[in-house]
Amino acid sequence: MKRFVDRLEGGYRVVRIRRMRRIVYAILALITIFFLAAVAAANGASLRPFYLPLDIVLGVALVMGLVWLFLSFVFRNLRIRYAARSSQKFLMAGNSIRRALILTVVAIIVGVLFVLPFFHSATEDHLSSEMTVTVFAGTERGVNLWNTDGLGLTETRQVTIYVLGSDVNVCFMEGDYDSGSPCPPSEWQLVDNVQPKSYVLRGDGLRIYSLVLNGTIGSSDVRILSESAISETILGVVPLTMLIIAVLNVVWIAILNPVKKKFAAVSIYSHEYVEKVKKDERFYGAKPAKTAPEPVTVPKTVPSVKAEIEAEIPPVKEVERPPPPPPVEEIPPPPELVTVPYLFDMAKDRVSTREFEQAVGFYDDILEREPDNVAALIGKGTALTPLDREDETIECMQRVLEADPKSKAALLWMAKIFDSRENWDEALKWYDRYLGIYHGDEKHWIKHGDVLVSLGRGDIAMESYRNALKINPHNRDAAQKLEKLKISVKDLMTRALSRSALGNYLGALEVFDRVLRIEPGNTKALLGKGVAYRRLNKINSAVECLNAVLEMDPENQAALLNKGGLLEGQERWQEALYCYNLLVKMNPKDDEAWVKKGDVHLNLGMRDEAFESYGEAIALDPENEDVLQRRMALEGELAEATEEKDAVERLSELKGVTKRRATLLYEAGFRTVEDLSEASTNKLKAIHGISRKTARMILESVRAEAEEFDKRLNEIPGVGPSLAKAILDAGYASVDQITSASPKELSEIKGISKKKAESIIDFLSQ
Repeated sequence: MKRFVDRLEGGYRVVRIRRMRRIVYAILALITIFFLAAVAAANGASLRPFYLPLDIVLGVALVMGLVWLFLSFVFRNLRIRYAARSSQKFLMAGNSIRRALILTVVAIIVGVLFVLPFFHSATEDHLSSEMTVTVFAGTERGVNLWNTDGLGLTETRQVTIYVLGSDVNVCFMEGDYDSGSPCPPSEWQLVDNVQPKSYVLRGDGLRIYSLVLNGTIGSSDVRILSESAISETILGVVPLTMLIIAVLNVVWIAILNPVKKKFAAVSIYSHEYVEKVKKDERFYGAKPAKTAPEPVTVPKTVPSVKAEIEAEIPPVKEVERPPPPPPVEEIPPPPELVTVPYLFDMAKDRVSTREFEQAVGFYDDILEREPDNVAALIGKGTALTPLDREDETIECMQRVLEADPKSKAALLWMAKIFDSRENWDEALKWYDRYLGIYHGDEKHWIKHGDVLVSLGRGDIAMESYRNALKINPHNRDAAQKLEKLKISVKDLMTRALSRSALGNYLGALEVFDRVLRIEPGNTKALLGKGVAYRRLNKINSAVECLNAVLEMDPENQAALLNKGGLLEGQERWQEALYCYNLLVKMNPKDDEAWVKKGDVHLNLGMRDEAFESYGEAIALDPENEDVLQRRMALEGELAEATEEKDAVERLSELKGVTKRRATLLYEAGFRTVEDLSEASTNKLKAIHGISRKTARMILESVRAEAEEFDKRLNEIPGVGPSLAKAILDAGYASVDQITSASPKELSEIKGISKKKAESIIDFLSQ
């Protein structure tokens, strides 16, 4: 029978439309299932480990949902067009419009929710997690991390590690640590307790990462922060799809509205049709219209039925209604009964019934009799507040405080009024004054802390909450607010260090300032702020922050190290050296401080001191190739400088050769007496600063010394001409050179034993 009903209601066309709709929906369902399965398989769906990328699947499902929505509009339009009755068309259009409106509102709410910044930050804060592990020196510890959950709804975008204690070697690699795959040596990095380290995780498919930790000295606590959020695919696809759904439904409503209006006049379900019927027809049981119908003219020959009936019914006498009773006037009490207590009672009654204007009047009557009545002033101020006449309330309370400076009610009203106006400075002043007298009021210690938090003075607010807890250790409100402030500082520090690690130094400075507003004495925040300023090349601001840290904690090694680096950048070598001297004094095993100290010595021209500092650094870290190379280069420079010094001293012993002339001769290539013995007067004269006369004098001195040296050599027992020539060929050109040499060095000459070398040195030394 049902198929015949369908045909009767809409004809064969409607039946065909319904059949076609079922077929199309069935085909579309199969296509949707196939696409969802294919997309899931292509994006790494698996059973072990279980992974179903719902973020991708949801995107495809939403796209297919748009197709379903569009087809539903098409079939609904065909059904409305070929419906048999106008009332059916009206009902279909109205129902479709209602559904479209609901879908539009839902789509807009969901879409707006997904694009609001607070939704992103709230989900990130909720989904992010952290863990702390302890690492010991020489012990390797691994932590496995997944880049997404099993359903692909969330993803871990970044992992940041913070070292609390000694430096830690860190290796971050893709793969399961428990599988035994070793970490490549090139991937190990040293992370200190000043600068955190961040790693980015890939978002394509399900991946496992390993964070391998290895301590250096003692034990260290490593805090691992995983920053997670809703999948980017969901955040991108859902708002766009909701926008398209809203637009399609709005267009659909615009199309159907004319259809609904067209059939409203003839549909039995429409309001217009019902109103029209009410005007044109009189239904059974309906009340007659207010205006009486015109009388029907009856011919005189036909007797009026109405007249006959009226003639038989006797007239009814109208009963007069009694007049209403006069209004009862409130009789005031006799004057002798209107006392101040009576006025107080009347005022309190009006306040209880929220008739504040009348209450204020009664309090004014009391104050006319007793202008300094404190209770009346407080009552009047209390009644004025709900009337938004707070300025008058303040005047009343000030009059109370003039009469009684310790009035509890007046002090609290003043604090609450300014608190409600968000005039935090004034509110704090009155709370301070109140709590200075009534310091056992735990409730208002909490209010005091709330005002301080609003002023950005969280560190003092923490003390207020602690005072409330001292009065009542079980006060959950104070405990929660105190814990919230502590957690707030901890979270803010994590966020600031994370931004600094990612290079967002301006953002890091903003968060560090928020921490310092809560805890002005937070040295870690000041230190982080100084590092951020240093990265932004704002040297003076960075130095101010580091100085503030050192004022609070003079032995803060991180602050000293950073300050030394800043002073180096400004070439303030002596101040930088002072910082590094303090560092190595506090921690002689700080190899980085020794290296920095050596660099400063080098810039000050103190090569010997730099050589020693580099030596200390190498003793602590023998594998530091950079420092090894610096020390080797410095060693060569020192050797050359020593050689130059010795050569200049030897040349200055010649007659007519001062230290300055000896330096000029050395720089010109005449580094030994033997070199000068082979020179000519013209060669020496060519040196700037040496005249011909001086050149002759030098050469004569060289020849005289050579003759004297030859003579002395020949006087040595056991040294013949051949051995004397060997000594000269070895570079010894004076008695001083031989006497200053060691027996070992002299025995290196062919024909001279160690014993003979000792006898030669003893002979020439006499």
